[in-house]
Amino acid sequence: LGAGPYKGPGVGSEGGVERGLLPGSAGAVPAAAAGIAGSVMACAFVVTDLGLMTVLGGTLSVGGFVALAPGLVGLWLSHKPGVRAGFCWRVAMHTLIWGGLALSVAGVFLRDNSAAELGTRCWWTV
Repeated sequence: LGAGPYKGPGVGSEGGVERGLLPGSAGAVPAAAAGIAGSVMACAFVVTDLGLMTVLGGTLSVGGFVALAPGLVGLWLSHKPGVRAGFCWRVAMHTLIWGGLALSVAGVFLRDNSAAELGTRCWWTV
């Protein structure tokens, strides 16, 4: 049954993680890390309000992790052989994608949560 040590590509082997998983991709990880670090540094020079960055990060998370990724995966899985996803499933996935992206865009423009006013109108305080 081929029992024994794993012979496939891995860390430190030819064609493994250290050499890059795709031909010509060995320098892609350091380049991506440098690009991310450089863009974070550039943003730190321009943006001094971390509250704004928190709001923008949240809106990007809603758009990407809550709406776009699950919706696209749902649409992709609906086209796999043997999967019976009907019209309602596709409508639900499109609603998830477009509704989540709309809320994400709205979050960019509606950044003020009016916390002080909310505290005065709250019925129950802790």
